[in-house]
Amino acid sequence: MIGPLEKGTMHSEDGVRAGDGACRVSIECTHLYQHGLNTGIQRVVRNLVRQGEACAAELGLEVQPVILTRGGFARVDSQKLLPRKKGFFGRVWMAGRRVFFRMSSAGSGGKKAGGGEVEGSKRSLSLKGAIIRLAYGLVGLWENLLQRWRSVRLAGGRVHAGPSDLLILADVSWKSELLWEHVQAWRKQGGRVAIICYDLIPIQTPEFVSELASRSFRRYMTNAAQMVDFTIGISKHSAQEFFEFARSIDQPGWTAERCGSFRLGADEWAKGKVGPSEDAKATLASLKGKPYFVAVGTVEIRKNHRAMLDAFDRLWAEGVDAALVIIGNYGWRSPEIAERIHTSPEFGKRLFWFTGAPDADLEMWYEQCRAVLMSSKAEGFGLPVVEALVRGKQVIASSIPTHVEIADGYVTFFEPDDVAALVAAIRRNLAGEKKEIAGYGWPGWRESAKEFLTECRRMLALGPRA
Repeated sequence: MIGPLEKGTMHSEDGVRAGDGACRVSIECTHLYQHGLNTGIQRVVRNLVRQGEACAAELGLEVQPVILTRGGFARVDSQKLLPRKKGFFGRVWMAGRRVFFRMSSAGSGGKKAGGGEVEGSKRSLSLKGAIIRLAYGLVGLWENLLQRWRSVRLAGGRVHAGPSDLLILADVSWKSELLWEHVQAWRKQGGRVAIICYDLIPIQTPEFVSELASRSFRRYMTNAAQMVDFTIGISKHSAQEFFEFARSIDQPGWTAERCGSFRLGADEWAKGKVGPSEDAKATLASLKGKPYFVAVGTVEIRKNHRAMLDAFDRLWAEGVDAALVIIGNYGWRSPEIAERIHTSPEFGKRLFWFTGAPDADLEMWYEQCRAVLMSSKAEGFGLPVVEALVRGKQVIASSIPTHVEIADGYVTFFEPDDVAALVAAIRRNLAGEKKEIAGYGWPGWRESAKEFLTECRRMLALGPRA
């Protein structure tokens, strides 16, 4: 592990520079800056920037948030990255996002019995495809206009790479070809480039995302494997997946030491600072002390909400009086699950779904739940598992590699397709069975950011990838 740099020293031509000032770590956060969301990746980016700014100096580094513009990367104020209420355009964006997910994830719906029905289905799919392509085109046009506008407005904050300065690709700029033009320019100026690898789900399990998303993501990761100097995974599993992917497409210079990892933080973000919403408090009161289980995460097929709903349908049919609280936004192929939730006779009674829940609401649901459920079929990390454990809460989770990596020995595991095993685990929990979790330790976000930056320093010393 590399220790703090001493002022006035120079490690090597390819190492971390000091002497003329701290090495700059520029964290790209364009999507977060534009939308101000508070979902998984955005929470990671926000915390790495804000906590990284606070602890960078002790490592001989300087952290700054940057966004993509037509003219290059420009520095922005980290205060602009805080969660914010959605304005008119933000609400339009979220509404359009839900409509897009509904259309792009719809199945064929055709029937074999009648040729007319099949032809009608084909015409319907053709129309949907045209609308989806139009939507992508409009989004691209909108983002192009934003980049041009920012180039003018943020011209004074333009960032140029110095020797060994590091650019971290941390946000979800998967569809931007402009990004790679400026990445290449950054490297020509002598800077290094790294990418945070959250997961390779769109490549490894493309059935969990749309075909368009899978193509865009594969192109993004292929460019990354060609142009960045190293990667930092949010788990060892994610880092290993990137390493294997880079080698599978014959990109030279990739070694295991260039694929590091760090642990995401799990602070109690809002406890004692701000109260939960009236809606959340009213819902909790309606349960009248009934035990409830919480599922946190975007409602999409890879999260496997179907298994949880199947399990609770069985429990309710058997007379078990417990509730399920789902917290997460609409995601890919969510309409079927959304309809099942909304049409359930238990919806609003023992089944609840909250989208856009603020941190304070999530803290409240965590604090009083019986256990946290995670039935995912694929994850890059599984942050709710860690968030629950550091709060002293029981966890029932699918036995996928990332869950085992971060919580083996502290969690009740089940195979993601084994609903009977999930039912049995919930029953045992209600009967009082508990895992011993007192010895579980995990870093908060400040420690996570420091771990992340320390890993950056280690790999900076490796020099540019050949």
